[in-house]
Amino acid sequence: MNQVKFFFTTFCLIIIACLSQISIAAELNTFTFQGNLGSSEGVPISSTLNMTFRLYDDQNNNLWSETSSVNVTAGDFDVLLGTSNPIGFSVNEQARYLGLTVGTDSEMTPRQDIGGVLRAGFALSLTNASITTSKLSGTGGSVLPSGTSGQVLISNGDETFSWTTISESDPQVGSLTTNYSPKWNGSSLVNGQIYDDGTYVAIDTTSVYAKLTVSGYKDEYFSYGWLNGLGSTGTTSGTSQYSIYGSHRIVCAEFNAFSDIRIKSILGKSDSRKDLETLMKLHITDYTYIDTISKGDQVHKKLIAQDVEKIYPKAVSSLTSFIPDIYSLSEIIDYENAMLTITLEKPHHLKPGEKVEIITDQGRIQKIVKAVETDYAFTVASDASYTSVFVYGKEVDDFKTIDYEAISMLNVSATQELFRTIQSQQEIIQQQNSKIDELEAQLARITSVLIDKGLVDGNNQQ
Repeated sequence: MNQVKFFFTTFCLIIIACLSQISIAAELNTFTFQGNLGSSEGVPISSTLNMTFRLYDDQNNNLWSETSSVNVTAGDFDVLLGTSNPIGFSVNEQARYLGLTVGTDSEMTPRQDIGGVLRAGFALSLTNASITTSKLSGTGGSVLPSGTSGQVLISNGDETFSWTTISESDPQVGSLTTNYSPKWNGSSLVNGQIYDDGTYVAIDTTSVYAKLTVSGYKDEYFSYGWLNGLGSTGTTSGTSQYSIYGSHRIVCAEFNAFSDIRIKSILGKSDSRKDLETLMKLHITDYTYIDTISKGDQVHKKLIAQDVEKIYPKAVSSLTSFIPDIYSLSEIIDYENAMLTITLEKPHHLKPGEKVEIITDQGRIQKIVKAVETDYAFTVASDASYTSVFVYGKEVDDFKTIDYEAISMLNVSATQELFRTIQSQQEIIQQQNSKIDELEAQLARITSVLIDKGLVDGNNQQ
């Protein structure tokens, strides 16, 4: 049993209220409060006392009050509140605290929080699991009028309620097809683009070829690396048709690209001898990246695109990208009138109109150079100021990339040429070895004849 102590300022009496004994009448206009009243020494009181009860909201505004003559026997008492002054619906809704005054004394402190118990009592008052107008009341305990089938109860805004009929206007269900996810077109639900038969999902088609099938595309401009169905790879930029876009990597067990002779126009076999000559002209170079922050400082052993372009240009592509030709942290950042002026510790070599990539405390941004203040400072337009700025470098339209798949195929062709050369040399060596064996046999026969005729000393043969 929860016990709460109230202290009188004059009589020094203590009331112990059992909140579990608050009961709510079905009409929501009265509730019973039981308590125990004793002296400050804990001696139960037996007397008839005038008690004033007040209900307050959570802002301690007085909502309701009632004074009753209460019989206290051996400290115990109970009183039905709302008998002379019914507790209206709005009071029940807002009531949070109960205050008690005994006789002419001031109100006991602290006030008792009964909001949760009171509203729990409301729920319990709805007997036999049904809500009827006789169980709901408006201001002053008036019974709500009966509604008709299909109507809903709404507030009139003046602590009274009425029944009304609401017609459906949102949403309206339009014409839908089985297995299509609906979408809202602004006035009704119609077929969406997603088809789901419970096993497979498709977008813009009902023909499924895997767990997810996407039909259709959107034209969009990107700079990208590619691997097509012909087995070729490379990098480029431009507008292409895309069916799926992902902001991050895609993980799968295997990637299959279309590669069928029936979709290709065969121009002929590659000249493997020429491919070997081309491959032998390429130079492998050891290097590290300027951008050590994102690419690390390890040594790489690969090709240089500009070198390859001179020897095998079909393996090199150009695209628009940024190069780390500045790669410097700002020393001073000035922001005024939506213009950002950046001063570096080294010359930037930028010109007005060029685009530069900047790494800020809020992420990477690309900006057009509006003005060059000095060899060390330049200005760009900006919607925000930044606490730190690192200038990566300017944009170029001849950023070189290598198609390593093309280099790999060149190596395959050159390797085949080397194998054929080795086979040919092995055949020549075998023929020469056969001739040597034959000559050695002839020499042995001639030597044997000469020995027999005493023309050669057999003991001195090597």
